[in-house]
Amino acid sequence: MTSEYYGMSVNERLFAADLMDSFAEACAASNVAALRHLLRSVEMPEADIEAFIAGFPQTDGNSE
Repeated sequence: MTSEYYGMSVNERLFAADLMDSFAEACAASNVAALRHLLRSVEMPEADIEAFIAGFPQTDGNSE
């Protein structure tokens, strides 16, 4: 089975799923749980999600 997101960048996946605004809001709020959810919903590989989260600035109270 081929994913509908095959060959797309993260931005392309988020745009295709109409999740750009939600992703921007989650980034602005440093909401790691929401970021994980959104990236999983566009079928990002778990290793790529973890790499993104590891490099993302997190604030107290909003991380998992």
